[in-house]
Amino acid sequence: MKAIFRTALAAFFVVFFPNFASAQEQCGPVEGMADYFLEAFGERVVFEGASETEIFVFLVNDEAQTWTIVIHDGIWACMVASGVGVNMLLPTGMAL
Repeated sequence: MKAIFRTALAAFFVVFFPNFASAQEQCGPVEGMADYFLEAFGERVVFEGASETEIFVFLVNDEAQTWTIVIHDGIWACMVASGVGVNMLLPTGMAL
């Protein structure tokens, strides 16, 4: 079921954001995931949201305008989409 959900989410980004999203799924241990994206791409976690079974993580490098979406279950993490072009919509007075 999790694999179907991840595939559906990746397909959503490929269909609706074909010029920006990368559909290549890459997985690994969740431990050290945020550190890896920070060191490799300068991206940091700006959002986490949980469903009943998975945690969704949105990472952004606001200078380079890159982003990555990762889904994990607390043990295993998979990058399901990434791209270039970020428009962060934040309430007035709130900064990244």
